[in-house]
Amino acid sequence: MEPPSPSRVAAEPADLLSSLPAALLDEILRRLDLRDVVRTSALSRAWRRRWESVPGLALCFPEGTPPCTVDRVLFQYTCPSVSRFAFHADGGSVSHVDHWLLALSRRRSVESISIRWDVVTSDPDAFTLHSSIFSCAGLVSLRLHWCRIPPLPVGFAGFPVLEELCLNNAVFSLYGQLQAIIRGSPRLRVLSLEDGQDYADMIAAPNLHSLSLHSEHYSDWRFGELPCLQDAYICAQSCLLLRYDFGRFLAGFSQVRKLTFFSPAQGREMVANQEFLNAQWTDGIKASAQAQVLFKPKSECVLESV
Repeated sequence: MEPPSPSRVAAEPADLLSSLPAALLDEILRRLDLRDVVRTSALSRAWRRRWESVPGLALCFPEGTPPCTVDRVLFQYTCPSVSRFAFHADGGSVSHVDHWLLALSRRRSVESISIRWDVVTSDPDAFTLHSSIFSCAGLVSLRLHWCRIPPLPVGFAGFPVLEELCLNNAVFSLYGQLQAIIRGSPRLRVLSLEDGQDYADMIAAPNLHSLSLHSEHYSDWRFGELPCLQDAYICAQSCLLLRYDFGRFLAGFSQVRKLTFFSPAQGREMVANQEFLNAQWTDGIKASAQAQVLFKPKSECVLESV
């Protein structure tokens, strides 16, 4: 019996894969790294363009990816749904980001966008997002690092299914934009704001479960209704303590399960006054829960239900 020819042996794996149900093949490809997904086009003629129509691929590009590679992938990938788009921008790619956001906004569904600007300057204005980001109404997660966010377009309907919003060194063009985005995101569960310069807006979200605020420049935060808040991390500078009654500030977190608060007290003693201690703390956490309060000047304050 003659051994199979090399060409026949090479063809068998592709034939075996092709015999699998299309839904299973799509799921396999969705679980692969983007680079490996594109490489499947070399398996056989039948696989040459298969990846281009797999719904819900994660288009995550590693740091250092040439912009032309992103251009080519977005051009070839014809499926209207993208599970995630992630890119680490630098000076050589920033001029391409607008085109990529436009291309993504024209698709029917983009669940997650993460854009990180490789900082070569301390000025977030060096990179301004394109307003087409507000047309991605299907976003579930939005992460932006070191950029300026353009004014909201007229008639902005919000992000109706957004559950996670993380902004790091993001600067808004107009006052009130953050509040409008939060108000237009009724499903928001996770909010993280770090080192922004315009976070004085009212933070009120009916379904927010996790809140993280950190700022070295500005701490003029205001809080509205947060009935579902479970976990909060607050890192504020001394200006917060100078402007507000500390107990009233903490009273805004009466429903929280765990609160970690850090602020340099500059020698001032931080005291939880009666307003905070009576702020529905027992009712908000449950009658069986107790609040453990630790205050340390020039250090860390941790409040946790036990």
